Amino acid sequence: MPPSEYQERLKRQCLDIVLDVVPSWAQLGHVRLVCESGSNHWCGPWWEVRCVSGGPSRVVHLVHKGPDGRGCTRLKALRMLREELLSMR
Repeated sequence: MPPSEYQERLKRQCLDIVLDVVPSWAQLGHVRLVCESGSNHWCGPWWEVRCVSGGPSRVVHLVHKGPDGRGCTRLKALRMLREELLSMR
């Protein structure tokens, strides 16, 4: 499976876990995953679970995972987020 397909599958799993762990987050607004930085950033990439309600100015950051240092990939940071979410179950 190409990395991009694997990454998309991990993102879907993370969102499913989020909505399973705390269903009330879905009531706050649209829940999505966002990668905040490229892997060339000095501290590496990180992923956030965000809840957008009422427009871009009303963003709630629910879970933040990363960075793991320079050289960390988006995929590795996404795996870290998935593990963090699984530990919340």
